[in-house]
Order: sequence, then structure tokens, then C-alpha cells
Amino acid sequence: QDGMYSFKAVFAKAIIPIRLYVVTHKIDFKDASFSFSKWNGSGNAEALLESNTFSHTFYADLFNQLTYKGIKVDESNYTVSTISDVMKITLKEEYVKTLPEGESYFTAEFSDSSVMIKLTKPISVKINKTRKVKATLKNKKLNITWKKVKNADGYVIKVGENKKLTKSKKTVNVKKNKGVIRKVNANKTYYLKVRAYKIIDGKKNFGEWSKLIRCNK
Repeated sequence: QDGMYSFKAVFAKAIIPIRLYVVTHKIDFKDASFSFSKWNGSGNAEALLESNTFSHTFYADLFNQLTYKGIKVDESNYTVSTISDVMKITLKEEYVKTLPEGESYFTAEFSDSSVMIKLTKPISVKINKTRKVKATLKNKKLNITWKKVKNADGYVIKVGENKKLTKSKKTVNVKKNKGVIRKVNANKTYYLKVRAYKIIDGKKNFGEWSKLIRCNK
């Protein structure tokens, strides 16, 4: 009918998302410095993806997959969680044990980015005992040779004027399986021993000392 009326519109309750993502391009952090916790033969390996490293936040709900050498890692081998707004990826112990020693690189792929994560496993290289050590004293020089040790990066020679190698002791590092101790007294008796070492992660790992050798003119 003709006349003036007033109306009241009622709308259904709207559901507003907690976080709205608008992805225009995917960021690839190829040179990321993220690493799994150092693994020493047992336990899980964990990596925390701190957002302040690249001024980029990695959200667990945007995580798609973890790959190793371009192949998707089975989801049964790791877990993804969030601790105090920081995303954490945990590799399970059983899976870590199957990986090679040294450094392995994983890629965590998200809807808006991807990031590289490094895992380091200790290298277990046995350094054998140094054997067949021979020494000659001539012209104020002590010439020493021994059998080459497999996997060795270098050798340490320890020399002294007594069996405990505490008197007038000298320590020399060499790369090859021979060495020379100079400015020695040709009329004295010297004792010496040799051991090999392998450098792993910047640290010298030593093999067993050779038997003690006695040398005089």
C-alpha cells in the first residue's frame, strides 16, 4: 500500500579468517643459514626457523613438504610444530641414522617460500696407529720416516732426551710420512714417537702413538 515504511535488515554472522594470505610470488631462500641441531649418534634432530633471520615469518600452516635431494621426505620421518610462534621441524632419529655422514641439505617448502636447512652428522674415520718408525742421527739432524697411515691429513713427531719425552722435548707437525728434527746433539741419545691425525670439522682427531723409538749416533 501507499505510505512510508521503515525496514530493519538482519545479516547472518560472518566468518572472518584469522589470517589472510595473498601470495604474489614465492620467495626462495637458497643461502639460508638454518641448521638442524648437531647430531651425535642418537636422538632427534631439530631445526627452528626463526623469522627474524630474514625478516620473514615461516608459518606451519603454510608448510607443504620437506625434500632431500629433490625428493619428498616421507611425513612419517619428521614432524612440524610451532613453539612461541617459531616453527620447528624435527627429523626422527631412525631417519637421521639412514643419512650419510657429513653435511646433508634439506628444503622446507611453503606456499609462499622455500628455505634450505643443513644437517651435519659426525664423520667416523678411524686413524690407525703409526708403525714402522725409523730414525737416524747424522750431522746434527734427526731424520725420521714411518709407514704412511691411511686417511691421515698429517703427523705429529714428539722427541725428547728421556723415555718420558719430558727432557729437552720437541714437537713437530708434518704433512708427509717423514720429518727432520734439526739442531740436535750428535753425542746424545734421543727417544721419539709419531702419531697421525685427521681433520674433521676443523678439529684434529688423533690416532694412537707409535711405539717409542730410541736413536743415537
